[in-house]
Amino acid sequence: MLNFGLIKMVFRLIMKPLYFKQLDLLRLVAFSLVFWQHAFHHSFDNVTFLSRYFINTFSLTGGIGVQIFFVLSGFLITFLLLKEQEQTGAVNIKFFYIRRVLRIWPLYYIIVVLGIYVLPNLHNVFEFCGNELMGLTFLNNIDFSKICTSSENVSIVWSVAIEEQFYLFWPLLFTAFIKNKKVLMGLCFVVYLGSSLFILNNNYPVNYYHTYANLNYLMVGCMGALFYNKYQFKVEKNIVMKKYFLSLGILVLILFVWFKPVGTIFIQPFLYLYIILFLVINNNNKGLKIAKYGKYTYGMYMYHPLFLMAFRLVFDAFSINYKDNGWLNSLIGIFALLFTVTFSILSYKLVEKRFLKYKNKIALVKTRI
Repeated sequence: MLNFGLIKMVFRLIMKPLYFKQLDLLRLVAFSLVFWQHAFHHSFDNVTFLSRYFINTFSLTGGIGVQIFFVLSGFLITFLLLKEQEQTGAVNIKFFYIRRVLRIWPLYYIIVVLGIYVLPNLHNVFEFCGNELMGLTFLNNIDFSKICTSSENVSIVWSVAIEEQFYLFWPLLFTAFIKNKKVLMGLCFVVYLGSSLFILNNNYPVNYYHTYANLNYLMVGCMGALFYNKYQFKVEKNIVMKKYFLSLGILVLILFVWFKPVGTIFIQPFLYLYIILFLVINNNNKGLKIAKYGKYTYGMYMYHPLFLMAFRLVFDAFSINYKDNGWLNSLIGIFALLFTVTFSILSYKLVEKRFLKYKNKIALVKTRI
């Protein structure tokens, strides 16, 4: 009698790990867009009024970076679930949750505990705003009870909370409808439209931080994975293999930055998906060496606000007026970037990698995602 459990285990061991190395470059770009706004936006505060709109357009890029991360997460998680379903015949939801916990929770709680209980007691510049319980339970993105007067030291985790909420519900919906992928695709599209209308009918901060306001990006990623999984040959042959299409897509993305909110809601998510598909299809091509830093971007994303605030605190201690000097403000950004990258690499090797080792042991589909 065949031992299907043993067959699955052997099959998993001989499979090549699922990993899209080219997407590390996109992760790095997404982080860079977030860091650019947080570190350098105020370097342009003294520009003329006529230039202000232009400067804001190309320095307030953090939202674009986060949106790219969301589309990327929707695509990768759905693609991974599809592969697990195809290779093992089912999705082990318990193992899925454990893998996400091992990847997300260690660094998340390091930052949250530091931001709530440690740093505010060291200096008032590390102000914590909001509700502690909501911060500890991945609900801080819908806590609008208080607006900080200074840069809140753990506010960056709002997007991670959204992803964790997505990870909680998406595999349940996926397994419920996977036998009929058309229905699953239709569900994604309905949620995408509902989320888009939610954005149009709400104002900041709800239309930026709320979970439902960001599901359109996640759903575009999910739809992209479902579409690519079914029509892979046609996609590779007819859509994204031509490099000039990618160049055109990036150009359109830049142009639609001005057409908010229509461009942000209805155009940009699909352009992000287009870039993702292009990189996935060209995964075996030689990429840029700098892309290797993409695997450290979770740490970079989480740590960089702390280093920015720390260096601003150092400049304040020496009475260096960086607030009215764009060059000095940029210098803080450069210092913070160097420390962020270095510390994130160390964090990955000394902390995150230990948990990732256990994560991969229980993966039914070998992956480095």
